[in-house]
Amino acid sequence: MSKQISHEFYMQRCFELAQMAHKSTKSNPMVGAVLVYEDKIIGEGYHKEYGKNHAEINALDSVKADNKKYISQSKLYVSLEPCFHEGKTPPCVDAILRNNIKEIYISCLDPFEKVAGKGVGKLRDNGAKVTIGILEKEGKNLIRKFIANTIQRRPYVIVKFAQSKDGFIGKEDKEVEISNIYSRTLSHKWRSEVDGIMIGTQTAITDNPKLTNRLYNGDSPLRIVLDRQERIPKTHELLSDNLPTLIFASKSNYAVPSQKKIIILQEWNLTNIMAELYRLEIYSLIVEGGAQLIQSFLNTQSWDEYRVFTGSNNLNDGIKAPLLRAPLSYTFKLKGDQITCGYPK
Repeated sequence: MSKQISHEFYMQRCFELAQMAHKSTKSNPMVGAVLVYEDKIIGEGYHKEYGKNHAEINALDSVKADNKKYISQSKLYVSLEPCFHEGKTPPCVDAILRNNIKEIYISCLDPFEKVAGKGVGKLRDNGAKVTIGILEKEGKNLIRKFIANTIQRRPYVIVKFAQSKDGFIGKEDKEVEISNIYSRTLSHKWRSEVDGIMIGTQTAITDNPKLTNRLYNGDSPLRIVLDRQERIPKTHELLSDNLPTLIFASKSNYAVPSQKKIIILQEWNLTNIMAELYRLEIYSLIVEGGAQLIQSFLNTQSWDEYRVFTGSNNLNDGIKAPLLRAPLSYTFKLKGDQITCGYPK
């Protein structure tokens, strides 16, 4: 194995570790780290939970007693630049220097202004050799949610919809089943990985959905519905059941059960809605609304990822699917359904 391939191998392990955190890091980035001594991993860790130890500290703590003497001779691989500032935990840069680690490999720099190259600068100023850019594109993809949360101060937005083979998302005033049970199970898995799920008024009226995670293990996200003119019948699932639901409206006389929270918006736009969700610590959001709501996210560039199910049957007419102009990242099939995923440019 060549030296460059070896670097990529260990950095890929950092990514695998980082992704184990799922949504438990809240607005903090998912980060993984490994310590390598003579081509053997002697320690590894990831940022497991918001406010708790970062990946580098967990990697150092994981080293067995017999191997601690090798830490100063090891190479440290980390998916994101080590933190420089004092936050909820001490700076990771200081821990790296305390352990005399002299060779550090980083996927990408931290875009957060309190770090943003300062961590690397301090390491280099203290004699460490720092290499940046190992699988940099993948490293930046890993912190897309962090950028949306911390830099843009809004939820990370996934737009998701199912379309027929001939490009229709549904029928007017009639619920249509497009994807198969395998795709619906995957969709529920994705629900378990986010903080909130959003639909618009017409989808709530036509489909009367529960928006819960019933087909996969894990928590259900907070249900969020836009009902500007109070058109959704109070007998529909989202308004009548005993599950928490966040409702955006434009009037103050909205009468619903106590489990529901009403937010009145005087100035109705996605920017204000996203700001309210961020304030409520909704850091990741799936938008499963109809064509109009999804298109509004696409048109305003208020999204970070798309996931589209394409069924194997034609509808021949109905509501056209949203117009999505974005590069393809990857695609796969589930028993006849095709799933296409990607990111903005």
